[in-house]
Amino acid sequence: MKRLGIIVGIFGTIAFLVAFFVSRRTQISKEGPIVQPTISPIVSPLPQPSFPADPMVPSPSYTLGAIADTFPRSLPVFTAQPVANEQVEVQRIAAVLGIQSPPAVDRAPEGAYYMWSTSPGLFIGPGTQHVDYSAVAPTNTPLASPDNTFVSAGMGLATRVLQWYQLKLTSTLYFAPQVTDLNFVPRERATAIQLIFTPQLSGLPLIAGNPTTSGITIRYNASQSLLYFSGYTYPKFVASGATPIISLEDAGRRLLSNQGTILSLSSAADINAHDTKWYQFSLATVSRADLAYYYDFAKKQLSPVFLFTGAAIDKTTGKQVDTTTAVSAVP
Repeated sequence: MKRLGIIVGIFGTIAFLVAFFVSRRTQISKEGPIVQPTISPIVSPLPQPSFPADPMVPSPSYTLGAIADTFPRSLPVFTAQPVANEQVEVQRIAAVLGIQSPPAVDRAPEGAYYMWSTSPGLFIGPGTQHVDYSAVAPTNTPLASPDNTFVSAGMGLATRVLQWYQLKLTSTLYFAPQVTDLNFVPRERATAIQLIFTPQLSGLPLIAGNPTTSGITIRYNASQSLLYFSGYTYPKFVASGATPIISLEDAGRRLLSNQGTILSLSSAADINAHDTKWYQFSLATVSRADLAYYYDFAKKQLSPVFLFTGAAIDKTTGKQVDTTTAVSAVP
């Protein structure tokens, strides 16, 4: 890990504080209901994030398109707050999903898992880290209500579970289930809808791995009955300082020198494939860059990262593969 230089000169400190508080004021205006205490005027060195490694994922070369560097040079630092009472929080989440009975508990080295005999479709764990809920409901009625009806309901439900966060709708898909399989179709043929909401922290996406599945996934049938709810239940974060981050140019250098980790691979051609698809490619072309916060549940570590979105061509099938590659933004 590179050593983080700390500016100690008086004039340098004043200049940094002015730039930071102007940036923070802009970020707070985007946040929604989260109220954080005043950030201490310090520069906090952060450890480099640890991304999951998958030996089946290619390690391609990259080409970078023209991406404007409009990113800040510092970001707030946040500290995860421990849950005061895990079982109380688990039962609160269950109640939001309409389940009032107490759960059974299965202890494991990584934490407790919670299950309900009265609702076998609900599963929370380890700890309060993740929730999965599925229900059997009719799905043979065509979608008649407009999307915003489902979005409003889904946003309200997800916000009650992730009560500390503003959420952003990042994906809308339509499907007509075939027995237990998902069958994604155009809206005019759909009998159910899938929505994905991504939590925002200081105006940036909060992820814990694959950006596509790091949010809350909700599915409704045409009568707005909940079919499915799944996602990470992130802890509450409290602002605890500030940290400089590298520039987009430096992040691009890291990407080109094989210091990035692919977090997401998908192909629109395989949207209805029910088995895992492995793609082979040697070159990915990047067309977009974003900043995000990456949370490591095991280490309870939150780190700023650049997410590079691009595309590649699978060598075997010729299909276009969409890629998302993470690069640490920590100096």
